[in-house]
Amino acid sequence: MLSCAMLVAPDITAAAKNASVGREPLARGVVGKCAAGGKVWHRYLSHKGAVMRSLVLGLIGLFSLAISPALAADAATLEANKKAVLEFYDAALNRKDFDAAAKYFGPHYIQHNPTAPDGIEGFKNFLGFLREKFPDSRSEIKRAFADGDYVIVHVHSVREKGTRGRAIVDIFRLENGKIVEHWDVVQEIPEKAANNNGMF
Repeated sequence: MLSCAMLVAPDITAAAKNASVGREPLARGVVGKCAAGGKVWHRYLSHKGAVMRSLVLGLIGLFSLAISPALAADAATLEANKKAVLEFYDAALNRKDFDAAAKYFGPHYIQHNPTAPDGIEGFKNFLGFLREKFPDSRSEIKRAFADGDYVIVHVHSVREKGTRGRAIVDIFRLENGKIVEHWDVVQEIPEKAANNNGMF
C-alpha cells in the first residue's frame, strides 16, 4: 500500500511528485496531504479555474469586438432606411414632386393598397391625382420605426384644410436602401371618440 498518494495533473511539477509524506509543497496549485494508514486526503486547488475564467472573459471580449462593428453597421442601415422613407414621404406626399421622390425607389414598387395602382408608374399617377384634387394636402409623420428592411410611419394626413383628416400607418420595405414595397392601414378621425386619448 502506498504511504502517500498525490493527485497528478498535467501541470504537476517534479517537486510535487517527489514530495515527502505529510510535507508536500504547494506546486502550481497542487497540494497533497497524507493521512494515517497510507490513506490520502487531497485537494486539487488549481489555477486552471482562474485560467478558464480568464479565457471565457477573453473570448467574450473578442466576441464583443467582432460583433460591435456589425451592430454599428446594422444601426447605421436602420437609420439610413428611416431617413430615406422620411425624405421620400415629404417629397411625394407633401411636395408631390415625383422626380424628387423617384430616386428613393428600387427597381420595382409593389403596392398593396387596393385603391392604388401598382408599380412606380402607378405611384406617379397617384401623385398626379393628389396635385389635381388635393393640392393642399399635408401629411405629418408623428413617429417612425425601422426594423430590418422595414420602416413604419404613423401619419396624420389631412387632404383638405379644416378637416380632421385620417390616421395612417404606412409600412415600407426596402432593398439596398431603396423602397420596393408598401402597405398601409387608414382610419378616419371621428368627430367624437369613446376616449380622450387621441389617435396620435
